[in-house]
Amino acid sequence: MNMPNGFTKAELPPPDIDWTRLNDYRMGRIREAMAERDVELAIITNPLTMRYAVNYHEYMQFQARIPLMTLMIFADGPVVFSGAFIKDLDHVTEYIPMFGLAPFLAGFDQVENTRKFVDFVRGRLAGKGRCRVALDRLDASAVQGLMQAGFEVVDAPGFLEKARSIKSAEEITLCRYAIDVAQLGIAKMHEAFQPGISENELWSILSQVNIAHGGLWSEARMLASGERTNPWLQEAGERRVQKGELLGFDTDMVGPFGYMSDISRTWYCGEGKAPDEFRDLYKRALDEIEHNKANVRPGVSFKELVDQSFRHPEEFVAHRYPCIMHGVGMCDEYPYVPYPQDWDDIGYDGIIEENMMICVEGYVGSDRGGSGVKIEHQFLVTADGLEQLDSYPYDENLLR
Repeated sequence: MNMPNGFTKAELPPPDIDWTRLNDYRMGRIREAMAERDVELAIITNPLTMRYAVNYHEYMQFQARIPLMTLMIFADGPVVFSGAFIKDLDHVTEYIPMFGLAPFLAGFDQVENTRKFVDFVRGRLAGKGRCRVALDRLDASAVQGLMQAGFEVVDAPGFLEKARSIKSAEEITLCRYAIDVAQLGIAKMHEAFQPGISENELWSILSQVNIAHGGLWSEARMLASGERTNPWLQEAGERRVQKGELLGFDTDMVGPFGYMSDISRTWYCGEGKAPDEFRDLYKRALDEIEHNKANVRPGVSFKELVDQSFRHPEEFVAHRYPCIMHGVGMCDEYPYVPYPQDWDDIGYDGIIEENMMICVEGYVGSDRGGSGVKIEHQFLVTADGLEQLDSYPYDENLLR
C-alpha cells in the first residue's frame, strides 16, 4: 500500500496475546487488593484503571476530563458498567445507563443524578451494613452522598496502583511491543533530525508512528533543543533546531494496547565529536543511570535506593530531575523514588518486587545555564536485578 509522503505504515506486527489470561490476571489483581483492604465495592472512573480492569478503551481522554462512565466492581462478584459504549467485555456482568456524575451531563445542580447513583449503590449493598466503598475519582457531591448514606468511603488509587505494579507475562510482552514501536518512531525522528527542523515537526513523527500502530498518546510533549534543554520539562514548541546544539526528548508514550514506553535520549546536532562541555554532561547522565540501576533488585527498599543514589556536584542539584526512578506500565506508576533532597517532603518507603517495571532517570543541567542532557531507560525487575528493555543506541558524538 502506498502511503502519503511523510507518513509511516504499521511496520511492526502486534504480538500474539492470550487476552483471556491477561484480563483474568488484571481483574484478579484488583480483587486481591480489594480483599486485603476489606473493600466491598470499588468505584472506578479513571480510564486507565478501566482499561486495566476490563480492557475498556473507548473515549479515554474524554473520560479523563468528563467521567461519562462508571465501573463498579463488587467484592461478591458482579461487575457493573454504567455508560459503556462497547458491551462485550470480559468480566462485566451488567451494563446500565450512565449516571451523569458531571456538570457536562447533569448541569450545575448534580443533586438528582447523585441521588440516583447513591440509591443504586445502597440497593446493591443492602444488608452489608457500614461497609467500605473505595472511590477512584468522583466529585464531592457523590462522595458526600455515599458518606451520608452510611458507607465508609476510602481511596482506591493507592491500592489500585499497587495492584498494577506487578506485571504478568502478557503485560511484559505488550510493554516490549510498545518499546519497539517507540524505537521505530525514534529512528524515524533521527532520520529527520537536522538543522532547521522545528521541535514540533520532529515530535510529530513519534506520534504518527505510535498512532499508525494503534497507540494512543504521549503524556507530555517532552522534546526541547538548545538552552531549552535546561532546566528540563520544557515541552516542544516552534523553535527550530540549530547546528552545534543539543536536542533531548522523553517519549512518555502510551502505545499500542495501552502500555507505555518511557525512554529518553539526547542528540548532538552537528558533525564529528560534540564539544567537551556536552560530552561531560552526557557522561554524568550515563554515570547516574549506571550507578542507580546497579542498586535495584527485589527486596531493596525505596529508602535504600535514595540513600545509595548517585550524587551530583552542587551546580547540578537545583535543576535535578523530579525523581531518581519510577514505575511504569500503562503510564507512569507506583513506585516513585525521589532524590535525597526531596525525601522528607514527598518520599515514601516500600519494596522493589520482581516483575515490577522501572524507569531509571538521568538528567544533568547546571544552575549556571547552558544545555542539559536527558537519558532514561526502561527496565524489568527480575530475580537477579534488572533487564534493560530499550536498546536505541547512544549518540556516538556525545560519548567520551
